[in-house]
Amino acid sequence: MVPFSTGLVPDGKSSMRHRQIATIALVLALTVAAFFGTRLLGEREARLNSEYRAEVAAAQIRGHVEQGSFLAESLAQFMLSVAGSRDAGEEFESNASRWLSPAGFPAVAWVEQVPASERAMYERRTGHPIVTADRQLRIVPVGPQPWYLPTTLVSGVSPMDLPGIDLSGEIGMAAAAARARELYAVSATPLATLPDGEKGLLLAWFAPSPIGGVGMPAFVVLFVSEPSLRAAATYTAPVQLTVGGISAGDLGGAAAVRSTFMEAGQRFDVAVPLESVSGAAAVLPWVILAVGLVLAVLAGALGANEARRARAQDELDRIFNLSSDLIAVADFEGYFTRVNPAVEQILGYTAAEFLARPYLQFVHPDDRERTRAEAARIRQGKKLTPFENRYVRKDGSYKVLEWTSTPVLDEKLIYGVARDVTERRQAETELRRLAGEQAASRLALAASRRRIVAAADDARRRIERDLHDGTQQRLVSLKLSVDAAEADVPLDRCDLRAELSRIAAGLTDAVAELQEISRGIHPAILSQGGLGPALRTLARRSAIPVELDVATDTRLPEPIKVAAYYVASEALANSAKYAQASRMQVSLATRNGSLVLSIRDDGVGGADVGRGSGLVGLQDRVEALGGMIGIDSPPGGGTSIVVTLPLDIEPTGAKPPG
Repeated sequence: MVPFSTGLVPDGKSSMRHRQIATIALVLALTVAAFFGTRLLGEREARLNSEYRAEVAAAQIRGHVEQGSFLAESLAQFMLSVAGSRDAGEEFESNASRWLSPAGFPAVAWVEQVPASERAMYERRTGHPIVTADRQLRIVPVGPQPWYLPTTLVSGVSPMDLPGIDLSGEIGMAAAAARARELYAVSATPLATLPDGEKGLLLAWFAPSPIGGVGMPAFVVLFVSEPSLRAAATYTAPVQLTVGGISAGDLGGAAAVRSTFMEAGQRFDVAVPLESVSGAAAVLPWVILAVGLVLAVLAGALGANEARRARAQDELDRIFNLSSDLIAVADFEGYFTRVNPAVEQILGYTAAEFLARPYLQFVHPDDRERTRAEAARIRQGKKLTPFENRYVRKDGSYKVLEWTSTPVLDEKLIYGVARDVTERRQAETELRRLAGEQAASRLALAASRRRIVAAADDARRRIERDLHDGTQQRLVSLKLSVDAAEADVPLDRCDLRAELSRIAAGLTDAVAELQEISRGIHPAILSQGGLGPALRTLARRSAIPVELDVATDTRLPEPIKVAAYYVASEALANSAKYAQASRMQVSLATRNGSLVLSIRDDGVGGADVGRGSGLVGLQDRVEALGGMIGIDSPPGGGTSIVVTLPLDIEPTGAKPPG
């Protein structure tokens, strides 16, 4: 008898085969997907770990640069305290050694910016020539150049061990000095190799100090060695550092991850090697491919991943437990969820005590509002936030902690590392106190020194303004006269027109060069003949006819004399340029203990102090001396300027400029 349904057997085998093929295809598909997926996962985690190491290294290097900036600022403040001291060099070297060595900075110098015209005077004053090192490291005089940056005071340690060394030729030094002077903030050069072979960068802080009565620009220049920058990254090695586009060292061609920040006007690029996938993470994809079992693949992947995470966790726990800094994890509700053992050493609390209360209760009452605001900013996603506050210790004292924090928004946690900077802040306070005591010990009368410093500052500002208000304006007036004369020359006198054009170009160049001349300029006619002859000289030079009436021969205080001179000079120059006047009247007289200067023209008027003209400078100058200035300039009605200056100004004891 024929068996029933014999045709179903091949159908069942075929169906099973199809199911097996489908299963194999599914297993192969899952295996391939798992193979590439686990490889990408391992590479991603390796990159994330490397990126974290790069961010930590960048933060540590930035902290080292900021510490150098603080020391440069402290030495700049110190320079103000030693003005006039004969032992300024020894005190500078002594303080530089005490302040820099503990922080790992080798050398520092106080540098003056000396124009070429004052080089000889500088060398006579300091007793040191301006020199540099040639390719054979021999000390030789610097050749002619527009200006120099010689080291007047040095720390005595290479590369700042010789007074007179010119730093203007170092890479980026000119730009760093310009930024420091303009912004009144620290400015860095790129990485460079100095003539003695030392590699690093220079930090410049604008630090004018009237040593020897000199008011030229000056800077505290601190050398930060390249090895110390890389050594600051204590948890990562090796590190590739690039500052200002110049690299120090390399990673041997290995792939790298980078972290970048801006500090002191320079871009810092920190690179660390990209971790390669190793161990179980590297073997796991091949195991998955060979075994081909979905459950085994998943189990192996989870096992390998857990093992790697366990190793990473063990390493993190070792760092967490052995770190001398306080490492803490806090939730968004205001409680610490985990702290390392350093909390007991730094603050005296047990971990259980520290976790039991909101962390704001441990913060000094005066710092709680700032801490609450900073925590709110971090919860919004701000990363690696340097922040400083005071924590109350268990014994009632307090510690100053410097925090670096980053949020994990998905987990609503804040990870923070706190460094105990109490001793550093106390040392800084002590340094400021000592600097104040040193300054006080050199004062014969504290009030006299304040007047001297105020006079020096006022002289510096006044001299800079005088350059614009006086000589430069006279040159501009001459330039306009030459242009007018050139326009009147007959067309057939090409030689004369060319000569006048050359003179006009020379006057333009002279104005530009005058803007670069250092402070200290004073009109000679004021010192030699007084205000009356000086005004007569201005009247003769004026492009507009001037009626001059000088009705006083009183001996005037120097500041009053200078102010009146430059008011007249600016007014004459403005009339020549803008007023379209045909004549001017200038009168000078003394009334009721004051000097009264009156200047009038018959021009178009419309002068407006608010539009930023030179009249603003005149107003500032007059009011600084306790005087008054009145300006009446209706459109179409000419311009009238009346200046009243008191003759009984309080003497400052400072030597008049010029």
